[in-house]
Amino acid sequence: MTDAALAPKVRFFVAGVAKAGTTALCQFLGQHPQIFMCPIKEPTFFAARELFSFDAASSASAEAKAREVRRWLAGETPHAPEHGFALEWADYEALFRDVREEHAIGDGSVNYWWAPGAPGAIRERFPDARFVVMLRNPAERLFSQYLAMRWAYPLRSLDEFIAMALERRDGLGVVIDVGYYATHLERFFGYFPREQFSIHLYDDFSADPRSVCRDIFAFLGVDPDHPINVSPRINAPRLPRWRRLHATLRSNGATRALLGRMPRRWRERVRDVFSGSRSQEVMGAPDRRVLVEHYRDEIQKTAKLIDRDLSQWLC
Repeated sequence: MTDAALAPKVRFFVAGVAKAGTTALCQFLGQHPQIFMCPIKEPTFFAARELFSFDAASSASAEAKAREVRRWLAGETPHAPEHGFALEWADYEALFRDVREEHAIGDGSVNYWWAPGAPGAIRERFPDARFVVMLRNPAERLFSQYLAMRWAYPLRSLDEFIAMALERRDGLGVVIDVGYYATHLERFFGYFPREQFSIHLYDDFSADPRSVCRDIFAFLGVDPDHPINVSPRINAPRLPRWRRLHATLRSNGATRALLGRMPRRWRERVRDVFSGSRSQEVMGAPDRRVLVEHYRDEIQKTAKLIDRDLSQWLC
């Protein structure tokens, strides 16, 4: 579909933040018949430059995910990839080739939130774009990110993870950067007027997702009362059940390659066997204090920018 065909429609971006329910939000919004959500989450086209600012391994991973998207778009694979990037405009545009009568067209890419070049890149293509942002207590958000990354780093402790992120080691600086909410909001507000943003809190979404979706529907100009199913628990966090065994298996390249070649349904079954509940995982008070103090100024500035009481985030 061409730019001209898309022009009369509302273009919107679920731009962040990571680990704040954006996957569930995109799936809920996509149930509305007047909304077309991008068939893959995290296409990340408008932050492509930042994706290649990391190390060679990260760049290679981005290229591999982009190839998977191109293969699917070309009909070489039957299902959209679980994760993928659209790094070329032609690929990104092709993701929306099935748009028909929908009023609003959405892209859910949390990397736009922290990527310095994303707002300007979006404005060049879509100056009237609207943005949906979900904010979560930055300390809790980082803790959730840590738990999610335990699949990759099963034996790393939280205090070590925080220290490495604060020191920007192992590419973990972005994990800290995501929590600079005021800084990122101010950057976006420098490119787009405040009325083009619908900003919500993760706690509100967790307590009443239907109400938050209704507000967003109204913001996008679609029927706010259209029924949607908000009961599924989507992208629930899972942790390695046996951390040392998991670490041993991850260190074996042959095992990783074998898992990578498995059909997705088989990989999910293997992961179910090796995953356990995170219900017993809590953030210790010392780690929380470190993060709260680190983010204190940003939290206070964010409260003023969005006119919400965020004092609970400082506890």
